[in-house]
Amino acid sequence: MGREFRTPAVVTGTRKTGESNAEITLFSPDSGVLRATVYAGRSSSKAIRPPLFSIGEFFLQKTASGHYTLTDARLVEACPFEFTLGQIAAASFITELANLTGESDSRGCFVLLSSALLALAGDDSANNCDRVMIQFVWQLMKNAGFVSPLDCCPVCSRTYTADELLFFSTNLNSFCCENCAEDKGIFIGPGARKYFLITSSMDFDTALTVPLNDATARRLRTVMVRISVHLTAGRLKTVRSGMLDS
Repeated sequence: MGREFRTPAVVTGTRKTGESNAEITLFSPDSGVLRATVYAGRSSSKAIRPPLFSIGEFFLQKTASGHYTLTDARLVEACPFEFTLGQIAAASFITELANLTGESDSRGCFVLLSSALLALAGDDSANNCDRVMIQFVWQLMKNAGFVSPLDCCPVCSRTYTADELLFFSTNLNSFCCENCAEDKGIFIGPGARKYFLITSSMDFDTALTVPLNDATARRLRTVMVRISVHLTAGRLKTVRSGMLDS
């Protein structure tokens, strides 16, 4: 008999295994990414089958070989989510990004991921989906120490002018002035800089209350997706598949 334990988690992936079983990927505040088998997860009407993006408390058994088996799950009241295609695309992006980058601060990433999914569920507009994605990446960057001061260049210490463009440095993983940036491909304008400056001291939920018009939100989403591709060394399948193109 293996060791039994329970953990809060988000379901960040699901796939079939064998003839009738399934495997779910969980992101847990205590253990980061976990994979657990759900026996008879596809064929039995009595099997526990937590849907993708579900948030809740999961009961697991760990065998001597280190394998996990799901024995029970208690989902939060809002789950399962009934997402539109736009919400599914945004949720797929943030859960994949959490899996790839969140284990260095699994507790903070779990709180952020749970908040982001609940925020997506509360509003199916494209503007909300964009702002959730923008702030998810921005908050991850803050937690990782990649957010430099937005009033002066972190390389040359020069104070930015009011109308200056800031460029993302792929060496620093943060924004800097044009002269110090080794790559000019990713940049933000004065309006975006003001938005990030305002939200830099806010938590995720508070930052979401700061409005962005649709055009600005879509441009900033593109910027943050490109930064995420860099931070994950191009491993984001949600980006490579074109899921976010619509």
